[in-house]
Amino acid sequence: MTSTKQWRDGVAFKKREEHEMVEMFPVASSRISEMGYDAETATVYVRFTDGRSWCYMNVPQDVWDQFVASSSKGRFIKETLDAYQHGPAGI
Repeated sequence: MTSTKQWRDGVAFKKREEHEMVEMFPVASSRISEMGYDAETATVYVRFTDGRSWCYMNVPQDVWDQFVASSSKGRFIKETLDAYQHGPAGI
């Protein structure tokens, strides 16, 4: 898996090459259509129902597991994932 170091808001993070995608899976949510996790970079990827994609960086595996198990994905993003470095994913 190839990744390159990028900078966003003065913070370094790894970005996947354009041809590589994290495995996304569908979500039963009014706001989120798909989500996935890259354990190598500890990055959560979320695709919203309006087509926008967002990533949350340096998210530990246990937080990802909590996100998967959460009954309200939107609330979990607001209350937990938004505390992590995040921005548009470009996926």
